[in-house]
Amino acid sequence: MYIFGETSNKRRAGVDSLLIELTDRALAMMYRKGHCDMTIPLWGGKRSAEEQFKIFQQGNSELDGYEDKSYHQSGLAIDVIPYVNGKGTYKFIEGFFDFAQCMFTVWANMVAEGKTGSYVLEWGGFWGSTGWDKPHWQLVKKT
Repeated sequence: MYIFGETSNKRRAGVDSLLIELTDRALAMMYRKGHCDMTIPLWGGKRSAEEQFKIFQQGNSELDGYEDKSYHQSGLAIDVIPYVNGKGTYKFIEGFFDFAQCMFTVWANMVAEGKTGSYVLEWGGFWGSTGWDKPHWQLVKKT
């Protein structure tokens, strides 16, 4: 069975408990379906304004962490990437789509269980014409 390792769990510190449960259940489903393992990359969990600004400066986010804040800063976002051959990778696109299928299946189950409260789930894989942020998952308040 796949479970997040010690490093991934440290990186999830401060992330909303709903996202923790969701990612745990989706990862277990990945194993049952015979898909790849997943991991949390550096700064994939809750971020400080300084960490968000570094990511912004590197061109990996449109949000600077000060004027434009990321959902990561409130613990309402998490990044999850495929773990292949002993390391995390952004290049195994099939792994992102397999995980997305598991995430949305588990989310639907959690909605049916009444666990999602006033949140909707968003995936960065749907953003733009290329789904430019496939690792990113966030909880957004229903309007």
